[in-house]
Amino acid sequence: MARSPLKRAIKSPGGFTLLEVVVALAVVSVSLTMIYRAISSSARNTGTTDDYYRALQIAESRMSLLSAQSRTAPFDSGLVGDRFRWETRIQEYLSPLDSSLASGNRNLLETSGVRPYLLSVSVSWGDFGRRKVSLATVRLLEDR
Repeated sequence: MARSPLKRAIKSPGGFTLLEVVVALAVVSVSLTMIYRAISSSARNTGTTDDYYRALQIAESRMSLLSAQSRTAPFDSGLVGDRFRWETRIQEYLSPLDSSLASGNRNLLETSGVRPYLLSVSVSWGDFGRRKVSLATVRLLEDR
């Protein structure tokens, strides 16, 4: 007995059903969305890292200038380009050990003409200075 052409067409596995096509499109769209988010996040993080590195270079440069000068203003600030704002501060360093120093050591500092000073540099950028890099060190500088 020969089969009818209609039954052969229904039972033949020659194509995809509508449900299979919809599921495949959903999987592809979810995959592409995840790939797009990963790439855009990576690009944004690269920009943030570049900004941080640039701010660190500015801070190190300002700290070098501040350390090299014996007499500078206790506070200074400025802009680098239109994105980075830097501030420097110099203040006398009062160590917790100062009270326990022997009078001879304290007199040595006073007679030598130098004192310990805290030098700090801050560089901020972003919306309203939201991101910030700060460096600080203690140096012996001439009395002010």
